[in-house]
Amino acid sequence: MRATASARALARPSSCGRLQDVQLTVRSPVLAPGPGSGSACFPTRVLPTTEQLQVAQRFAVLPLALTPSETVGVASNIRTALLPLNGLRHRPENGTSGWYLWAGEQFSEDPDFFRPLHHEHLSDWCPAAMPYLALPPGWRFLVAPDYEDVWFDEMLLEID
Repeated sequence: MRATASARALARPSSCGRLQDVQLTVRSPVLAPGPGSGSACFPTRVLPTTEQLQVAQRFAVLPLALTPSETVGVASNIRTALLPLNGLRHRPENGTSGWYLWAGEQFSEDPDFFRPLHHEHLSDWCPAAMPYLALPPGWRFLVAPDYEDVWFDEMLLEID
């Protein structure tokens, strides 16, 4: 299956990953080898799914899919029926994707609130998050039945 996504956007600060006149064509899902593929400098990334490309296109951003070895921070309540589903993405570092996911309206500062989960298991844990996971760092989402809010939060890029 081949997916094509085009995006045209107003000029925005490059820190938010906005696109201008970019054409994306990928097969989904496949590994994307590159120069030095699999190295620390050029990790192998899974190309975004068609659904992830559509989300990136709607928000006019360049998708940044996860590497096979990256982890996502998930709250244990993610497997419950608690709503809404929340996600935010910091910059990837030290084997993490930068994504943190939780359910409900309460976000805990408890250091044990999030635990690492390899993204390959996330489709079993929280399939509703999958379409958003190629949004670049600095992006957030909040979804519930018949509701979606997706926005860029520059403060996420300033947190070390």
